[in-house]
Amino acid sequence: MTNSKTKRLAAADSLDTSFQQLLSLQQQVGDFHKIQDKQQLTFDFKGDRQFVKVTP
Repeated sequence: MTNSKTKRLAAADSLDTSFQQLLSLQQQVGDFHKIQDKQQLTFDFKGDRQFVKVTP
């Protein structure tokens, strides 16, 4: 928050490592906007497998 207003933060600038992992997943897959069909993607986070569903 800045001056009591919410500010959008890019995933790359987030301190939350789960957002940073999603960013690395996007780099592996390419642009999420180009996905035409539903996809289930997986990645490891802190030793646990994470599942992400991407729906256009």
